[in-house]
Amino acid sequence: MTSTERKYVIVVRDGKTVREDVSTGNESNDKIEILGNVRPGESVVANANDEIKEGTVVK
Repeated sequence: MTSTERKYVIVVRDGKTVREDVSTGNESNDKIEILGNVRPGESVVANANDEIKEGTVVK
């Protein structure tokens, strides 16, 4: 997601959503490389939007 202040992804960490600042790298048809503090095994919310608040519990 990109806002006027930052570029970030929403990841699920310890069962809750967290906004992680990222930069983008290589892009292909349906994939974008993200560079930032996203840890192995964490899920990235693919269809994120502003309505997903930080700290939302994910089941």
